[in-house]
Amino acid sequence: MKKVLTSGTFDILHYGHINLLKRARELGDYLLVACSTDQSALTKGKKCYYSYDIRKDFLKSIRYVDDVIEVDVRDNDILFYLTQIAIINDISIYVLGNDYKDKLQYYNGYEEFNKIVEIKFLERTPNISTTILKNHLDI
Repeated sequence: MKKVLTSGTFDILHYGHINLLKRARELGDYLLVACSTDQSALTKGKKCYYSYDIRKDFLKSIRYVDDVIEVDVRDNDILFYLTQIAIINDISIYVLGNDYKDKLQYYNGYEEFNKIVEIKFLERTPNISTTILKNHLDI
């Protein structure tokens, strides 16, 4: 079985998120989503509209998602944490948006993480993001 991992905050779920999850799931037989806690998101400068528990329930209700795991990382060590998740869950592929293509290698733990999983960058869905929605809704 080929297992895929993706991660994010997934606040104010929108069709761009659904597209990412669908395409990620198409790469394997199982999709695990690592979702940031409220506190973890705050350390990245993101204030969540929905609580972690609500975001987790939203994600679990999506047919492409097999399971959701909590990510509570407060600094630039996300890849150390994701490495452990990948090892424990026998993950083959890590998927994220192509906006990270030129950034990911600068994160702590990139070299080790890259040895354990194949990293795939997917095109973002044009003209949609949580930031765009929050700005449009003024929240």
